[in-house]
Amino acid sequence: MPRYVGDPAQAFSPPDHRQILRYAQRAERAGFDSVWVPDHIFFESPPGVFEPYPEAWTLMTAIAATTQRVQVGSLVLAAGFRHPALMAKMAGALQELSEGRLLLGIGAGNQPVEHAAFGLGFDGRVGRFAEYVSIVHGLLAGERLTLQGRYYTLTDASLLMPNPPVPIWIAAGGERMLGLAARYGSGWNGGGGVSGDGRQFREKLAALRQACEKIGRNPDEIEISCSANVLVLPSTAEVDAQVAHMAAAIPGATERDVRDRYVIGTPDEVAARLRQALDWGATHLICSLGGRPFTLWSDAVLDLFAPALRAASPKGRGGRTKKRDLAGGARSLVRCGCVFGSGVSRRRARRRARRRARAPGCDRDGARPRRGRALTLPWCSSPPWRWWRRWSPASWRQHWPRSSRR
Repeated sequence: MPRYVGDPAQAFSPPDHRQILRYAQRAERAGFDSVWVPDHIFFESPPGVFEPYPEAWTLMTAIAATTQRVQVGSLVLAAGFRHPALMAKMAGALQELSEGRLLLGIGAGNQPVEHAAFGLGFDGRVGRFAEYVSIVHGLLAGERLTLQGRYYTLTDASLLMPNPPVPIWIAAGGERMLGLAARYGSGWNGGGGVSGDGRQFREKLAALRQACEKIGRNPDEIEISCSANVLVLPSTAEVDAQVAHMAAAIPGATERDVRDRYVIGTPDEVAARLRQALDWGATHLICSLGGRPFTLWSDAVLDLFAPALRAASPKGRGGRTKKRDLAGGARSLVRCGCVFGSGVSRRRARRRARRRARAPGCDRDGARPRRGRALTLPWCSSPPWRWWRRWSPASWRQHWPRSSRR
């Protein structure tokens, strides 16, 4: 979600949590499948320049409480900020409150100055994260854990309550972190994948698949995301002017550098660039619609972005990225995520469809039927004076699964 709206060459204002929440609600109305929230106290970039960030978990909870469909992801929660037992407890609660819409993105942290300023451990961060993710994964799975680790100690620890499944998305780039993603991850946050020829993203994805095969796990079980900074403009002339403006604002950058680093162009050009990431193996695209991560250039860019996504949708493609009918439970398109994001997993979409199909008044695909085609009883959504004209024993048997007739 955008922590700042406007040209990033200007000074950043403090994050406005209420404004960010409104953009999350707007993203849901616009058709995005997921929204993603960063987790920093402050961020140093470039060296000596510090930018304030919103508080992640409070914001994620507010988004989940005020939306109905959109998934809520963290990109990503730093392991050093919260004890793993607290993290598991919080994740289980939010997953229950959001009815299964949480995507728990976690990582080892990447800001040493930020950790040092608040006395948070950053030494041995990969080893620390290995203990961290094993604890979070085990507690969410309902296990009782005893661990005498270097960084964490647990004795017969358990949450003592069941939790709905929480998909863990791991941000990883090095060999050890990719091994942890292969072992514990439901998804992999692969970072930027659309810049240049995507070689770095494709190499890391190949390494992740090798790590999965090494432990006997099917790599296709893991959702793959890549991130991009996207700017959509209505005409080629405006694109050229924007590229020149950004090249002048970035020290040492040329216009070619700007075009490689950013997905910038008209809606058709942006759609073509985004499709490249799908061809390379991504199943989710997480897009910042601004010049910096988690920023929004303008509302006009947001309005132009939705048509670009529809154009990028792989219509008729097989496999994970195949577009699905909304009534069947999958909110598809490129399964593109956004900081402004989107990305409904195939497994989650199927579960939604099955739940809806078991509800009175739904057909087997989970869609609300047209008049006269299916069961609608007085306690359903139709006005009570109409239900008797639409019910028949045949429709009862056809649209109420046997497993539900108890």
